[in-house]
Amino acid sequence: MTSYILRRMLVLIPTLIGITIVVFAVTLFIPGDPAMILLGQQATVEQVEILREDLGLDAPAHIRYFGWLKDIIRGDFGRSLIDRRPVLPVLFRRFPATLQLLFFGVVLSTAIGIPVGILCAVYPNTKLDAIARILSLIGVSTPSFWLALLLLLLFSYHLRLLPMTGYQGLEYLLLPGLALGAQLIGLLTRLTRSTMLDKLQEDYIRTARSKGLAERVVLYKHTLRNAMLPLITIIGLRIGHLLGGTVVIETVFDWPGVGRYAYTRMLQRDYPAIMANLLVFAFFFCIINLITDILYGLFDPRIKYD
Repeated sequence: MTSYILRRMLVLIPTLIGITIVVFAVTLFIPGDPAMILLGQQATVEQVEILREDLGLDAPAHIRYFGWLKDIIRGDFGRSLIDRRPVLPVLFRRFPATLQLLFFGVVLSTAIGIPVGILCAVYPNTKLDAIARILSLIGVSTPSFWLALLLLLLFSYHLRLLPMTGYQGLEYLLLPGLALGAQLIGLLTRLTRSTMLDKLQEDYIRTARSKGLAERVVLYKHTLRNAMLPLITIIGLRIGHLLGGTVVIETVFDWPGVGRYAYTRMLQRDYPAIMANLLVFAFFFCIINLITDILYGLFDPRIKYD
């Protein structure tokens, strides 16, 4: 296991270098000139050129990239073009809020999606199954930003049950967590149902029942355990999607995380902040993929990390 983790960590090095190339290339195609945005429309051409030279934006792209990569290796992710402060400390201060929202969204999705999927598999083609499938389809197909606005309108504006914005407790997490995890709830419900239905038809399940094992043991120890691998896969993949979704959700709910910071800096064409955000997101997603692969072996002892 240790050697496998070390090999995977070494593979991260060329992966992250490739990500830096993609991230830097993306910034080259972002419309708008940061110098013009900082100075305003009334600035003269000479003022814009002086500021571009001061910010290092007048250098060729390949020189800027290798200079940026050299700074990253040294742990320097650059300074914001807006306030001239180092970007990395700001991300470190905001990332716990994003992790809290992401973790709550994943836990909420798992706590709802998997049990509902199990119920649908145990009682297929019933009213409960039909309602759950319809709701899961709605959850998968509903854009998160639109659902977030609907939740705010219903629970905060009309019913006044939950706060609109804030960052002070569980009640502030419910609406953004539900808006963030709604699509994952639908995916887990549908995937759990289909996987459980397939596993319940296997010979080893009939053998377990013929031995007189309780239905609860058959469902959770034999069926669900063998159905967990695709569920772990989809959760691991969707965490990266949810991390990107925090940009929208944090903006709607005024959540003080990395996503809202990234959205603000994109509007301001703050290239160092944008690139640092994308790198942090990419590195976090790589780590989640590694954890997902390790979890495979915990649920299926046939998987060996040689």
